[in-house]
Amino acid sequence: FNQKDNIIVIGAGISGLAAAQKLHNAGYSVTILEASQLVGGRVRTLTDEEFNFDLGASWIHGTKNNPITKLAQSATITTREFDFDNISLFSNSGQKITKKEYVKGEKQLEEIISNIVEKSSERESFLSAYERLYGNTETDPVIKFLLSNYLTFDTGDLRQLSAIQLDEGEEFGGPEVVVTNGYNKIANYLAENLNVVHNQIVKEIATKDNTVTITTNIGKSYKADNVIVTIPLGILKKQIIDFYPSLNIEKQNAIENLGFNTVNKFLIQWDKTFWDDTDFLGLCSEEMQDQNFATYFLNMNKINKESHCLMTFAYA
Repeated sequence: FNQKDNIIVIGAGISGLAAAQKLHNAGYSVTILEASQLVGGRVRTLTDEEFNFDLGASWIHGTKNNPITKLAQSATITTREFDFDNISLFSNSGQKITKKEYVKGEKQLEEIISNIVEKSSERESFLSAYERLYGNTETDPVIKFLLSNYLTFDTGDLRQLSAIQLDEGEEFGGPEVVVTNGYNKIANYLAENLNVVHNQIVKEIATKDNTVTITTNIGKSYKADNVIVTIPLGILKKQIIDFYPSLNIEKQNAIENLGFNTVNKFLIQWDKTFWDDTDFLGLCSEEMQDQNFATYFLNMNKINKESHCLMTFAYA
């Protein structure tokens, strides 16, 4: 970018806010066009007088050297560490599964994953390899629970997951913590001093003679020297925005071929607490596909003792 360039960022999610803030701090003229009335994208916090519940992001996965950790400190975020081994696990019949059985299942899953990585072909999916290597054996329900809640949850559909590259990428070290006073504080902090124009649904991005013209759903136009598009992959797949000229074939192929998972989060509240005082609770279903719906629960009493709430997930 030229220092005198006028830059428009489309989308006030975390990536858009971070890009705009960095450019703003470097002295560029930056405007963010946001379709909704809020900043943060999928970072949304439900707040009442006594309790905050994050509808979107709620974790900082590994606090050591994690840039989110520094942002959280600047945004006065408070957190609580949750211990994944501090779990009460039950069978379909309501029988409690012992700590020994759970630890045994964790070790077996490590062996299964290692074996699949070693004995799979380059284009084979994890589920295909799993069924080929373990399909004729009775698999422990604990294994099914762990496969769902520690693999499908993080990586998506096991039919689309590479059998040999399932652990590609890096993880931050340190404890995993849950934000207790609203993840939206990070989004709001990033948005400070930025020019965000709300309720602007972008319909067209046209580039001509080194000038970019952005047209919204209400017919309003914005001109810029450069544009950064940070809208979700699903919106790009639906081709809601028209690009002129069209995106190059490499970008089109990337948009078409990249996949993503859908995770729905639920907060369930009772009149009184009836569950164990552990960080997590889990249900081991007999069928693997049943494990993807409300079998893993975060004990929200650990954040607010009087909430009588559990947080759970459904995903595909």
